[in-house]
Amino acid sequence: MVVVRIRSWLARHPRLVWWAAAAAAGVAAWGVAGAIGSLEHARRQWGSTITVWVAARDLAPGDPIEAAPHQHPRAVVAAASLDRDPTGLIALQHIAAGEPVMGADVGRSGLELLPADWRGVAVPVVDGAFALTPGQRVDVVAAGQLIADEAVVIATSGTSVTVGVPREVAASVADAALRQEVSLVVRPD
Repeated sequence: MVVVRIRSWLARHPRLVWWAAAAAAGVAAWGVAGAIGSLEHARRQWGSTITVWVAARDLAPGDPIEAAPHQHPRAVVAAASLDRDPTGLIALQHIAAGEPVMGADVGRSGLELLPADWRGVAVPVVDGAFALTPGQRVDVVAAGQLIADEAVVIATSGTSVTVGVPREVAASVADAALRQEVSLVVRPD
């Protein structure tokens, strides 16, 4: 019954219906304008954007850097993020896909993979040996004895592999390499 009376009253006063519709449209427009203003304010708060290089895939130590440029708000970019193309550099530590590449994550050669107080020793390899890559961990064995566990591959060539070993065992590894009695055992990790 009340609904019928309201509809009857609105039918007799159509101008009020139009005024109410115009008021509702005005309130909606005011809300949209406020939201757009808030969005512009937020954009100004974030500041300008900067190009950073982001890992294109998961990278292990020794892997050549594969990265792509991305635009990020300057406010959220770490100061150490690379802002130049890292092509030709290698990963010194694990970098996850999509993670910004930091200056401390990359190096120019495998020598930077050497921990402090370690030495690099070239070990001759024969044809058909495992394909090793910088950053890979291997065990060094000579005359059936483990000389160095968890040695790190620094560089490879067609005839040798340079491995980083603790300073204490570097002379033993070099001696075994000189006598060509050394083998590199690939680790599963």
